[in-house]
Amino acid sequence: VCEVPAAKARKNFRAELLTAKLPIVQATQEIEQAGYEWRVGSVDGEAMLVTQDYRINRLTLSLNNEIITKAKWG
Repeated sequence: VCEVPAAKARKNFRAELLTAKLPIVQATQEIEQAGYEWRVGSVDGEAMLVTQDYRINRLTLSLNNEIITKAKWG
């Protein structure tokens, strides 16, 4: 059996999440079910206060009208 490396799995997960254009509630459920963490980095263009620590399994989400428009690992 060929396993997908963790970095590629994260990349694929992020791409699928953004393509789906999910509302925040549904998206965060999917993120948590996949075993990842999340936080909100911006809402409707307004930056939120976030720490600068880097976590490889955490997505920082940008929302527009409660829909995820961007997601960055860390």
